[in-house]
Amino acid sequence: MKFLSIFFILTLLGFVTNKHNVKNTSQEYGCSLQLIGLECVSSDGFITPDAIYFDIGYGNDVEEWPRSRIKMKQGDYYDLRKVDAIFIDQKITFTMWDDNIWDADDLLGAESISCIDKGSGNKYITFAKDGAHYNLYYRID
Repeated sequence: MKFLSIFFILTLLGFVTNKHNVKNTSQEYGCSLQLIGLECVSSDGFITPDAIYFDIGYGNDVEEWPRSRIKMKQGDYYDLRKVDAIFIDQKITFTMWDDNIWDADDLLGAESISCIDKGSGNKYITFAKDGAHYNLYYRID
């Protein structure tokens, strides 16, 4: 009986359940990034559509995505909702490129997304270098 009384008092004070000291572990240990779409406000290419790809940086690792380029011109929108969600531990960096066949690829910008945006609804990052302007829409869960 004495144990139950002490347990009840400690529970009320928040010591047993740690209800007042709980940290948001989802931001400490990761979150889920869902890509929504890519909008081309203005393209880099004058004659042919841009051939878009990303270098996606996860800490020390970098992955090129997608394997086949996304062909876009001014006014195009590419739906990315069918792409699987990406688990990130803290942040992820997207470096956007226009793949050029005859010369060096054009860097269109680099932006990071982090778990700090978790639960804030749909957001976007902008890539606006080398005369292009793209918006990448996403959500953090």
